[in-house]
Amino acid sequence: MERTRARAGAAATAAGVLVLGASLRASWQLRDLGLLGPDTFPLILAARADTIGALVRSFFAPLFGELMAAPYHRPVLHASIALDHGLYGLAAFGYHATSVAVFAATGLSLFALARALGLGALGALFALAFFVLHPVQGVVLPVPARRADGLCLLFTLLALLAQLRATRAGGRLAWLPAVLSLLAIGSKETGFAAPVLCVLAAFFAAPGGGRARAAW
Repeated sequence: MERTRARAGAAATAAGVLVLGASLRASWQLRDLGLLGPDTFPLILAARADTIGALVRSFFAPLFGELMAAPYHRPVLHASIALDHGLYGLAAFGYHATSVAVFAATGLSLFALARALGLGALGALFALAFFVLHPVQGVVLPVPARRADGLCLLFTLLALLAQLRATRAGGRLAWLPAVLSLLAIGSKETGFAAPVLCVLAAFFAAPGGGRARAAW
């Protein structure tokens, strides 16, 4: 038992070090970059909020507001951009810092979910390394408007993790996966996969799930 706990602790420490290193590397690479992407300034203009009322209106506004014909609603993305604008104005480093924070939280959530699904320490670390070191991060992180993908993935992973824990705990905090799924949907349209995945997770993780997996 003690050896198992020691291995789990070592794996968690290694995961933290890997995420920290990848985040510092990303921050260094982003340090001199401005606000990139053709969608970034229209998004900032549409999401900016100088008052609480403006923030609430921004939350319910369509993507890019009235500036572009984009019939999408990504209120969580709007809220994160509005928060950045309120804190940093148009200083690019603040937007990049928020994106890196989302990236780090997503990596840690991925590791935690892999472990919760029964993956061994090395397997979970490999999944984490594949995510944080993948070249696609160099495409997503520099563009604040692409933060929608990171937020959507983060809340989807958290929803699955919450669903597994709620199911195994006998239904306590059963509302949390639904809230996190709504945040995933509010980040990007692909977040609609979150509630479907939560239902599947509840089915397979429930008592007797071993028989369900065997039947599947």
